[in-house]
Amino acid sequence: LGALDEARANLDRYDTNLSSCKAIGAPELVSHLRGERTLSAAKDAATIATRQFAKRQRTWFRARMKRWTRVSLPSGRN
Repeated sequence: LGALDEARANLDRYDTNLSSCKAIGAPELVSHLRGERTLSAAKDAATIATRQFAKRQRTWFRARMKRWTRVSLPSGRN
């Protein structure tokens, strides 16, 4: 199944209070299926949500890695 098919299959039991309904892309696709936005706008919004989540992850990790010791592998090793 594709993401849109999965959203369609779960539309009748979609509940914003459930963690599973907060997955990146789910609210955007559901809003499309409910006629609130075009599929193109839903895809764009899901892409933006994905990028925002990735940025939050990078920021979170960066803040926690400040005291880590950088280790370099000898050249020629993978």
